[in-house]
Amino acid sequence: MKRSALPMSLPNRYTSGFPARGKARMKISFDIECTPQEARAFFGLPDLQPLHDVYLDRMKATMTDGINPADWEKLMRTWAPGIAGSYEQWQKLFMAGLNGGAMGSPTKPPKA
Repeated sequence: MKRSALPMSLPNRYTSGFPARGKARMKISFDIECTPQEARAFFGLPDLQPLHDVYLDRMKATMTDGINPADWEKLMRTWAPGIAGSYEQWQKLFMAGLNGGAMGSPTKPPKA
């Protein structure tokens, strides 16, 4: 008899899906009905409802009050952390774009 090159415990294309000789397999499934809060408590996860409520309150306040300049500054600082003085650099760039120049350079009048 010829022996397989693979160990007997590894499945190969001829024996995959079949139990080893003398060993029976059984498949069991469970259906559990519970609320998300009960599942989190069962697995030991923290209750994030108070944090969620604070987040929703802040989002509602931002939507009703609008975004103030301090929020824009924080946003620009997080978007461009590698640029030294990132907020000031972005401000110059935007102002240059509004004026039609590049990086704050004055625009030259066209030659006639």
